[in-house]
Amino acid sequence: MLQKIYQSIIIVFVVINSFTLIAQIDYGDTDYLNYINITFSAIFSIEYIIRLIIARRKLVFIFSFYNVIDFIAIFLPLILSLFGINSHELIVLRLLRVFKIFQNTAIMNRLINVFKKIYLELLVSYCLIFVILIISCILMFYAEHEAQPQVFSSISNTLWWGVITLTTVGYGDMYPITLLGRLIAAIVSMLGIGVFAIPSGLIGGAFIDEIRQERELVAKNKQKLE
Repeated sequence: MLQKIYQSIIIVFVVINSFTLIAQIDYGDTDYLNYINITFSAIFSIEYIIRLIIARRKLVFIFSFYNVIDFIAIFLPLILSLFGINSHELIVLRLLRVFKIFQNTAIMNRLINVFKKIYLELLVSYCLIFVILIISCILMFYAEHEAQPQVFSSISNTLWWGVITLTTVGYGDMYPITLLGRLIAAIVSMLGIGVFAIPSGLIGGAFIDEIRQERELVAKNKQKLE
């Protein structure tokens, strides 16, 4: 329970810190933002040092992937700032702090298990999406090229229209004006709603199945202890 609370607090801190970095990019290094950044740097530094102290195998801890990223994100900006490099130039390094979210091995293991179960189905579904994208772009190019040669100048250029239509984003910078083109666009839009629901459903179902299996395992272990 305490571990979950600790992990939740760290995730909240990382998210708030990310918004702070965005504010620094937009508004520059104001005193208020600098104080917030110093506070988060201190919190993450203390948290890293505590984890290092309690780690049984120090070298394994130091050289593990996420802890190397952690060290770079926390301490490298502090070291470089001593050499006169201002904080605005170090924002990219501090953005690496988002990797702290993935330090929770339970979450990572769950993600890995989920994608191991459905990677083949996901691959097939995304291949289907790609095939629909290519076919729809070819059809749209031949339907609209004569009417709008500058907009639908090539099939590769029409791919942009295909992506924004299939994902139902629809920015409006490329749109058909012919009857055939509009018919194709309508069909592609409806297909987009359906085909993108496939991977979403697969991932959601796999997560539910993984959580159910974890709970069943916990329940079995409790029964054995009783």
